[in-house]
Amino acid sequence: MSRQNTVCVIIPTYNRPHLVVETVKSVVAQTRRPDRIIVADDGGDAEATARALHRFRDRIEQTWGPNAGKSAVLNRTIADIGEDMIWIVDDDDLVSPDALEKLEAALLDHPEAMFSYGLNDDLVRQGDQWVIRPRKLPSPDQKDLKLTVLERCFLLQPGMLVRSAAYERIGQFDTALPRSQDYDMLLKLTRHFKGVQVEGIVFHQRFHDGDRGPASSRFAADKRHANWAETDKRIFTRIHETYKLAEYLPGEPENLSREQTAQALINRSVVMARKGLWALAVGDLQALPPFLTGGPDLDLAPFSRLFESNANGLPDGKKVEPFLSALRALPEPYRREALRRLTGTLPGWAFSALKKRRWDRLGPAVSIMMSAGPGAVIAGYRDRAARQSA
Repeated sequence: MSRQNTVCVIIPTYNRPHLVVETVKSVVAQTRRPDRIIVADDGGDAEATARALHRFRDRIEQTWGPNAGKSAVLNRTIADIGEDMIWIVDDDDLVSPDALEKLEAALLDHPEAMFSYGLNDDLVRQGDQWVIRPRKLPSPDQKDLKLTVLERCFLLQPGMLVRSAAYERIGQFDTALPRSQDYDMLLKLTRHFKGVQVEGIVFHQRFHDGDRGPASSRFAADKRHANWAETDKRIFTRIHETYKLAEYLPGEPENLSREQTAQALINRSVVMARKGLWALAVGDLQALPPFLTGGPDLDLAPFSRLFESNANGLPDGKKVEPFLSALRALPEPYRREALRRLTGTLPGWAFSALKKRRWDRLGPAVSIMMSAGPGAVIAGYRDRAARQSA
């Protein structure tokens, strides 16, 4: 029988003894001592991991199972524990000393919430030292966290404490996904439950050169973003098919008005475009004009986030052209405003190259700028400059 307010930390690992030992050290040092710490080995070299963790043998449990991927090892471990709250910490990250204390306090103060969460920064190598690098993260929409998460995966498991009951209700991690299992689970959690945010940085995400993935499909560190992007397309194709249009609006209103339908189409279009699902994004834009009634102003801010913090960089201009064509087909003033916001989210180096007439440095940005038109580019540049000086 589980005790009240107990926390189990699960650290899935695979052949990273030199990294997981530092992760365990940061977990053991928590100001709120975890009730249980499980290092779940996904078919790796158990002896090497045990040797690395020998000094923590009285504080942790080590389990081992055949290599089947992160989802499988998490499902297997979660099914066998009885604690009230679960904290999944990746084997290459470091948690802040008071992370668990803050995450648990938030859940105890908000019994209606099923998970608590905090943000993170990055740890990068500079020579033989790990150096903290701040990360630009979005401000979560507290009215509907789901909308922010749909646009961008900015919450990660080491920054989340989840009630065990939440995992019981929404089911297991998807073992059919080769990557982005964490993001898929995050989307489910934010779709069905309320979360509560804590202040400050709760963990440091380490960026290293080690390989990723299960034994059957390992890949190099420099391929991680491309691999995640391909799996995200699978996830969001399913989301486009299964989410109601109202779920792209705060509060999921019933019986959408024409203005609400237009706003939901805009929001969904940008979500799909950010995931590289350009045909789906174009379809939503093409469905938009009948719902543009000239009534209350629509929120076109999502277009300002289209290329923002995209780990895969700018897409090929040929892929974006049908999307831009659909934007140009919108009636005024929506066309002009949408194009202005979209070009304003282009990276600073693109505007710098344009200003210096270094066409060779524009890369994929040149086709986007040419398609948007000079008026939109100038307005977007002014928007960007205004944001930077604010």
